[in-house]
Amino acid sequence: MKYHEIFDYVEGKLYWKEARGKAKAGKEAGSSGGGGYLQICYKGRRTQIHRIVYMMHHGPIPDGMYIDHINGDRTDNRIENLRLCTPTQNQINRGAPKTSKSGVKGVVWRPDRQKWNASIRAGGKRYHVGLFDTIEKAAEAQAKRSRELFGEFAWQQPQ
Repeated sequence: MKYHEIFDYVEGKLYWKEARGKAKAGKEAGSSGGGGYLQICYKGRRTQIHRIVYMMHHGPIPDGMYIDHINGDRTDNRIENLRLCTPTQNQINRGAPKTSKSGVKGVVWRPDRQKWNASIRAGGKRYHVGLFDTIEKAAEAQAKRSRELFGEFAWQQPQ
């Protein structure tokens, strides 16, 4: 699809070039969609805005590939925050689940040891990073090991 003919891209946002239904020319395109992603509906088809932004700058997305939000913010669709990745790389760059009691990916409290346990899953295996007296030390060790295993796709805990 020729998205450049339909939208103007400005700092991570898309704007309609011409009026379409209820949308007026110059109005920001998109609305909240499933999973916290912004999406648009065009010709009866819903498409996530980050995918459109990526294609406007880099062309078609290869089959089986995903577009990753580097900073983890699903509404930040600036092109410098988007990168092509495999499904595995996309899963690696995720924060702690909402149900996490520690709030730190890969870090849990071990009441039997009275320590914070840091671990990482990779390639179907769980790697034990260590036991730590403080959550900060556990998070730091987990982040270091994650960078060693996953490089640029390692989750970076927000500061």
